Amino acid sequence: MSAPKPNPMAAAIQRRNSAPKPDQAGGVAHTFREVTETSPTKKTTFDLPEDVHRTLRWEALKRDVSMRDVVLRYIYEGMERDGITTIPKD
Repeated sequence: MSAPKPNPMAAAIQRRNSAPKPDQAGGVAHTFREVTETSPTKKTTFDLPEDVHRTLRWEALKRDVSMRDVVLRYIYEGMERDGITTIPKD
């Protein structure tokens, strides 16, 4: 009988959970959140295909950031690439 295949996502989660926690939040996620949360936010809910969700979650784990930060960064980059600017509040 062969040994079970290692699960890379489980290994990444275990590494993330066992890593020493800094006294103060920092890094890319903290910096990006500070920049994006200077204005009020709105909660949005939508469905993603399972493979897209899994891929985004995996990217967040690899980068040690939240999935929210990964998705928001892709949204901003896509808007910038397409020449879309945000609509200012009245």
